[in-house]
Amino acid sequence: MGAVWVQFTDKNAEKLIKTVREIADYPILIFTDAENGTGEYTIGRHNPISGTGDEKYAYAFGKAIGNTAKKWGIMLFVAPFLTYKSTVHLVLLVPTNTQIVKMATAEAKGPHDSGILTVGKHYPSSINHLNIDQHMAESFSDQNEKELLDQSLSPFALP
Repeated sequence: MGAVWVQFTDKNAEKLIKTVREIADYPILIFTDAENGTGEYTIGRHNPISGTGDEKYAYAFGKAIGNTAKKWGIMLFVAPFLTYKSTVHLVLLVPTNTQIVKMATAEAKGPHDSGILTVGKHYPSSINHLNIDQHMAESFSDQNEKELLDQSLSPFALP
């Protein structure tokens, strides 16, 4: 088994996936980052739907991108993201970790209902005072233990 990362926002993504499947002589896991959506369901950087606080919108977004992924042959989304506050991108997603978990769960249910796996991202979070972008370097947090547990890690805890 092999794996291929396809950037979902690439205008040639669907064609690339088809080509990979045609030439591979073994099963290929095709995955992508889907925090901004895909194809006609791209909604902008850092998923502004979470700011609505309404789980039905999060689910609808997840379902729409899940259906597109299924059609294209993508099996796994690296999304939703579970970040309380991003100093890197200066975005406050929702006011509490409880809301983050509710919105992320609703968003992940959409792709799951389409047969697509998901994995939460931005662990331990994007909170760091050096503005290190986790997409460009190893994850880093300069929070103390209490801040990590109360803010950054709690969305990843099992209920």
